[in-house]
Amino acid sequence: MAATYAIGIAIVIWVARGISAAQLAHDLMQARMSIFIPVCLGSVVIWVVGDTWLYSRLFSYFKIPSGFREMLPALIAHEFFQAVNGVAAGTAVVTMVHRRKHVDFISAGAILMFQGVIDLQVVGLMALAASLAAPRSIPELSLGAAALFLGASCAFALLWFFGSRLPVARWAHIGPLFAVLRRARVSDCVKLAAIRGAVFAAQGAILYLELVSFQISVPLQLVMAALPVVLIAGALPIVPSGLGPRQAAIVAIFSDFGSRASLLTMALAHTGLVMVVRAALGLFSTDLIAREVFASKPQPQGSAEINAKRLAQEPECKKIQQRRV
Repeated sequence: MAATYAIGIAIVIWVARGISAAQLAHDLMQARMSIFIPVCLGSVVIWVVGDTWLYSRLFSYFKIPSGFREMLPALIAHEFFQAVNGVAAGTAVVTMVHRRKHVDFISAGAILMFQGVIDLQVVGLMALAASLAAPRSIPELSLGAAALFLGASCAFALLWFFGSRLPVARWAHIGPLFAVLRRARVSDCVKLAAIRGAVFAAQGAILYLELVSFQISVPLQLVMAALPVVLIAGALPIVPSGLGPRQAAIVAIFSDFGSRASLLTMALAHTGLVMVVRAALGLFSTDLIAREVFASKPQPQGSAEINAKRLAQEPECKKIQQRRV
């Protein structure tokens, strides 16, 4: 944990070179907090509600029925552990599914990996669409967005259809992990992508309003064009809550529309407030998280644990039964 914070702080110090603490304090005092604070808090609410809805649908599509209220504690824990890094946050969701739904870690991890590839596709598609709509805004974005979307799509198809047959899967004994993904349907992928796209678009509106609150005028179209870069920077697992990379991305992208000091102040204020809210969520929900996420739920009699091997073999069993009929 200390290492992740050290990396983030080092990046912030590098981005802040030549900017005094007095400048940062002045820009913070000049900001319209009546806009910034509610909007920033809304960002956390959108992540929690959106991700809870998304993951409840995700696991349900893989025959692991999960309701919104049932997944909510896991996503609160997910937000809390973002203060450590993204890996710890994802582990909270996997642990909840393992203990409460009796799904093994390989299956739960494979399903989350499946959603991660969809997220990359959505980010790449948004960047590509925004770059085509505003080609002069960020010229370098078009090629990068196209490459990201194409790369994510190829990875998605490779893992979906051939993952269990890859040599690395056999060598590492993780073939069942990729085989789980073959249960997914195209219609489910489209629905998951739509939910994630709505969450990302809402975060773009949040970023636009935060810039406005610091009197930084950036066209909404450009904000949406730059959003994928900001999202990727903020989701890097090597730092907590995007501390460092997010600030660097915002300062670099919007430097033509505001001073470095104002942009850095806004980005730091966002990350700082979000981290405080996430910590508060965790502290005030300790009992709920312990009871609903990390405590095991008794397994109903006669029910089998859902595991990667079983999920992978079910489609083959159905084909054999159909042939017998």
